[in-house]
Amino acid sequence: MVRALPSAPVGWRWQYGHAGNGYAIWLERVGGAGARWHVLGLPSAETVGCLVQLVDAFVAGHRGGLDGPA
Repeated sequence: MVRALPSAPVGWRWQYGHAGNGYAIWLERVGGAGARWHVLGLPSAETVGCLVQLVDAFVAGHRGGLDGPA
């Protein structure tokens, strides 16, 4: 799933997992500093399957240069 995302900034990596009441994807600082940055516009999903759908939509929008729903 994270392989489809745009490259993470230098010093960061994509991570995903359980967050709050669902599942989320975030950028995490490399080296275990504990810093996380949640991707704006991607809410937590109730299931991993829903998270995959959110990531697919995010990637499709990124490739197409779309900013989201009009």
